[in-house]
Amino acid sequence: MKKRPTSRWQRKVSALPVAEMLEEIVTNGFTGLYLDKFAYADDGRSIMESLAKIVKRPPIFDFHGRSFWDLREIQTNSNDKEHASSKGVL
Repeated sequence: MKKRPTSRWQRKVSALPVAEMLEEIVTNGFTGLYLDKFAYADDGRSIMESLAKIVKRPPIFDFHGRSFWDLREIQTNSNDKEHASSKGVL
């Protein structure tokens, strides 16, 4: 539903640069990212490259235009940074 808060948030987040998008979704408790590459003009090539650089591993699956990325390690790293910054250490 296009007018619901969830759909507005999804549109906002999906328009962010990849690093910011990942930070936003991890901060909101997501541990994975399902990517439908058919939604991209370049069949998702550029976002896949960006994700691979940040996640530092391939997707768990990449099949028929769809992929799934495990973000648990990013979530752990984000939590560690947050914990360190709350203690005045970075």
